[in-house]
Amino acid sequence: MESRRLCVAVTGLHCGENPAPGTSVIRCIRAEPAFQGSVVGLAYDPLDAGIYADGLIDAVYLLPYPLTGLQAIKDRLAFADEAYKIDFLIPTLDTELSSFIRLKSFLSDRGIHTLLPSEDAWSATLKARLPALAEKCSFATPLIRPVFSQFAASLGIPGIHYPTWWPPVMVKGVFNEAYLAFSSAQAYVYCGALASRWGYPVILQEHIVGTEYDIAALGDGTKEMIGCVAMRKESISSSGKSTSGVIVYEEELFDLAKRIIECLSWNGALEIEVIKAARDGLWYILEINPRFPTWVFAAAAAGQNLPFAALQLAFNEDVKPMREYTAGMRFSRYTSDLIVRQPDFETLSSSGELMREDVNEGTI
Repeated sequence: MESRRLCVAVTGLHCGENPAPGTSVIRCIRAEPAFQGSVVGLAYDPLDAGIYADGLIDAVYLLPYPLTGLQAIKDRLAFADEAYKIDFLIPTLDTELSSFIRLKSFLSDRGIHTLLPSEDAWSATLKARLPALAEKCSFATPLIRPVFSQFAASLGIPGIHYPTWWPPVMVKGVFNEAYLAFSSAQAYVYCGALASRWGYPVILQEHIVGTEYDIAALGDGTKEMIGCVAMRKESISSSGKSTSGVIVYEEELFDLAKRIIECLSWNGALEIEVIKAARDGLWYILEINPRFPTWVFAAAAAGQNLPFAALQLAFNEDVKPMREYTAGMRFSRYTSDLIVRQPDFETLSSSGELMREDVNEGTI
């Protein structure tokens, strides 16, 4: 294809205890030799550490929070595009997907390419609708109960058989975070905390003991799965995020991802969280997230650079489905201090933009 000068914009630059996928997605794109372009970070907070990581971002623009409204987001995206001419945008947060899906026409009119699912496909993956999707796509899932009050959360999930009077349940925010409640009181407290951050419904999910896995996948919108890499979770943070894992190949996980992508004609990135239950050896899907996972750089290291493949698909490259990758690659998340110049922080906080480097003109 004809060479193109590219600027890629990526959201989700938070790198705290509950990190967002943005910096990992940028690392994938930067690691591809065929890409020598520029990267614009779209952040929601000047404290997001990914903004200040060396060698990742050429410029950053602050966006209004997704719940602010579409017009505010459109105005800010237009401002960033005017200044830096964005060619491709990758949203990486659950909370913003609905907004960007509704902005697809606006972005397209400005020449900004995206690779996003349809609104129907996206809504089918919401945590509260997982049982309906399980029936449609023929996979197993734990019992799920959406609740709209702390009192309802304290009642747990009727119908779970467990040796104690209170079967432990996972209490999940509608967009993010999950905690294991071992009592009615814990469920009550967790529900209140999650609702204050993410709103209702809060999701109660049957707790299944077993080995947890995660799948990073990419669909092209025509029922074709372009790539799929699986990871076995080795350690998990208090908020339910993987902090270390090992790349594995399991045929059953590959088939699960393929089935969901075909069922939804999925377009773009996909994360599927799965557990192999100790009680019966079956695979249960715990949740589906319409984005790349935070560990996606490990998938690239294993041989499938899914974010770069998404970039190629958006520009109508002939991308062949990827089936092979190297199992046994491991990742381990660590914490490091980034030293930030106070004038940079002040500039971003006051003006909402920060230039980190000169624009490099890249091609694919």
